[in-house]
Amino acid sequence: MIRSKALLLCLILATLNIAALAQEKKVEVAAHLGYTAASGFDVIPDPINGVVIDRIGVDSGISFGFQGDYLMSDKFAVGFLWARQSSKLTTSGFTATNTGTVNIADMPIYNYLGVATYNFGEVLGKVRPYALGGLGATVYSPGDFIVFFPNGVVASGNPGSSTKFALTLGGGVKFFFSDSLGVKASARWTPTYIGSQPEGIWCVQGLYCSVIDDSKWANQGEFSGGIIFRF
Repeated sequence: MIRSKALLLCLILATLNIAALAQEKKVEVAAHLGYTAASGFDVIPDPINGVVIDRIGVDSGISFGFQGDYLMSDKFAVGFLWARQSSKLTTSGFTATNTGTVNIADMPIYNYLGVATYNFGEVLGKVRPYALGGLGATVYSPGDFIVFFPNGVVASGNPGSSTKFALTLGGGVKFFFSDSLGVKASARWTPTYIGSQPEGIWCVQGLYCSVIDDSKWANQGEFSGGIIFRF
């Protein structure tokens, strides 16, 4: 009887020890691959080389990246997310006789984001839904271009990279095969602030007037799957 109680006590202590070791895993590193649907933005029509440009376009494409998180508690983590999307820079415009979209250059898009993640469910659960949000930057990196405008004008050059403020919101679900290995499926929306253009004049009963700005945002919607390592 004493031996049975001692054996039961040892089993309980071993179980508690395994749980404690599992809970000591504070770092998650994940790599993902997916597809990002991207959008451009309308601009105030502007004549360039005889073509009136009214929209800057950003193509959708394959994306990949990684995320590293440090678990502050069983549910809350902070970390960093990096992602790269394959894309093209385009413009839409028109002349007196023609309308069309012009490919400007290949343009990889990079996200550099600090993120906070909230994990639902039990810390040792096999399935853990999660939500995340973050702030950071989107970097547009177009390459060299040669543009053939609808009116026959040819332009070439390199516009250089541009870094813009970005937000990100997303979520998904993690599936763990063990305490150290799992997979995840996720969706993430990243709006990037491009800038503002004056849209008009606003006046109050003739007392004063001010310029109304129209904010321009480009959007990315990423759908991906990946693998998670927990240390």
